[in-house]
Amino acid sequence: MLKFLKKRLGEPASLIFDTASLTGLGGRLNQEDALAYCSINPQAACWIVADGVGGQEAGEVASQLAVTTILREFRANPRCSGKNMGQLLEAAHRAVFSARLSRPASKHMATTAAVLIVDHHRAVWGHVGDSRLYHFRDGKLLQRTSDQSLINMMLECGALSEDDMADYPQRNVILHALGQDNTPQYRINGPVAIQAGDGFLLCTDGVWELMSDRELLETWQARHSAAAWLAEMQERLEPRVADKNSSGKPADNYSALLVKVFPYPEP
Repeated sequence: MLKFLKKRLGEPASLIFDTASLTGLGGRLNQEDALAYCSINPQAACWIVADGVGGQEAGEVASQLAVTTILREFRANPRCSGKNMGQLLEAAHRAVFSARLSRPASKHMATTAAVLIVDHHRAVWGHVGDSRLYHFRDGKLLQRTSDQSLINMMLECGALSEDDMADYPQRNVILHALGQDNTPQYRINGPVAIQAGDGFLLCTDGVWELMSDRELLETWQARHSAAAWLAEMQERLEPRVADKNSSGKPADNYSALLVKVFPYPEP
């Protein structure tokens, strides 16, 4: 649990960010997801999930490199700003791209990512590809990132209906990723004011493909702590992973960071 110290009288109350993590192989042989989080001081913290692609173990290299790079750069500059988020994502992109060039057998190595940074009462998030961030408040899904994927682009322009998504042959094609040939388009949101009672979920597509937005909202509402929220998600998610594996279509790796925001307790 990340405890943020109380601020001076008249300033916004400090917050506690209660965090839990979930990760699993699904039906895959390798884990190509990576996740981590850190607090720098009583005023700054960062969470990241990443989903690597590329074959020959390159996916796990790309995702872990993105996570390591972003946390390292955040420790060096823990500012909660859109500019800093862009710099974090750009540093990760350069790191994965450089590693790709040094691995001829892994020329398609890349990774998606979703990143959240906060200070006492503000948050900024950014993402690349189809790893997602959800922001919950007052019993509602307040915001959710929009996937940078072929299928989402087709949905947005009306070329595909939601009923056709599950069977679309190119449903896993992503349009932007860290480490690709061209600099990806980073999508950044904030700073956004946050408050006690908020919840954040960062997850890879192995989670959201098996759980709807409505169900993710229900799991957040049903439980108090991040650990209890995690248990509720596992209870729903893991049987579906098993069912998908038994159907002959192996489930993807799945990973999530769950963050619940609480007020710092009064003395």
